[in-house]
Formats: sequence, C-alpha cells, structure tokens
Amino acid sequence: MYARGAEPLAVGPAPDARRLTCRREVLGLAARTGLIDAYRLAGRPHTLSTTMDAESALLAASFARVRPGARVLDPCVGAGGLLLAAASLGAATLVGVDRDDAAAGAAAARGFDANLAFYGLADGCEASVLCGDCRDPEVVAAAAERAEGGRFDAILADPPYGKREGGMTQRDAAAALAAAAARHLVVGGPCVLRVGID
Repeated sequence: MYARGAEPLAVGPAPDARRLTCRREVLGLAARTGLIDAYRLAGRPHTLSTTMDAESALLAASFARVRPGARVLDPCVGAGGLLLAAASLGAATLVGVDRDDAAAGAAAARGFDANLAFYGLADGCEASVLCGDCRDPEVVAAAAERAEGGRFDAILADPPYGKREGGMTQRDAAAALAAAAARHLVVGGPCVLRVGID
C-alpha cells in the first residue's frame, strides 16, 4: 500500500483468498499511516447515502493492487469513494461512470472533483466522470478512451442494486463488470466488486 507523497508501505504479496489476515494487515497499516482517519466520510465535502466507508474503500483499492501511476475505472462511481481511495494510493488516471441521468452524473462529477481538491489530490491525477449506464458497452468504451492505451490497471466497483437504481441486480452488475474487464482491463489486472445481499 502506498500513501500519496510517502514512501511505499510493504504489505506483502497480492491478496490471496486463503489469507484471511490480509484485511487486518491492510487496515492496520492504513490506520497507522492515518489514511483511514484522513478519509473518513464525516470529513468529506461530498458524500451520498450509499458512499462506501473509508476502511472498505481502502481495502478494495489495496486488493486491486493500486499503485502510483495506475489507471483505475469505477463504472458505478456515485460520490467517488473508491476512486478517492485509489487516488490516495497514487493512481494517476481515475475514470468513473455514473447513471445515465445527466443531473446525477453532473452532481457526481462536481462532488468527486470537490473531494479530490479537498484532499489535495486533484493535481496528482487526471480524473473524469462520464454520464451513462455501466451496462452499456459504448459508455464503458468511452470511459476507456480516457485511459492511456484504452486499458485500465484495475476496476473497482460498488454497484447500486434494486428498484432505487433502475432495477440493476447483482447479476446485472457482475455481468457488466465482467464485460468491461474483458475489453478494457490489462491482462492480469484485478476487478474488485463489492456485493451486498439482494
């Protein structure tokens, strides 16, 4: 794990599903370096009711092996909590996609930009949010055009579910992310998807 502007912090090899202690190691390291306290939701200028907490976002970014210079996609960006965690670990290109409602997308872009500026991360990366549905391959292809080479080093997602989000199910989200990863993720690049209980 890396904190932007700091020396790399070694947490061992890439996370392995059999290594249940990885979560404690990553979060312990993040707590010791102040990342969790610095990025708590209560201190952010912009959040939504569904914004992922700092601990979970940092854990997801760590599982995705986000490193300085990484190109990261969040196809269900919302307020940008996962991309903010990726930026704090040094990601250079951050691309988000938000619902196809133009007003919601514009609000997400303004809020995400405000969060990056608040934490002093705006100058260290290129960030953009596109309006569109992550289930639409053309929208995801447009997002990939913003990454060098049209590929991402990691995909992070905490998709919305249920009636509130246009009926997207976990299966819909997983299928959309698998398609995005197949087309726009570097070979061997991680795709970290947070799932809830439908």
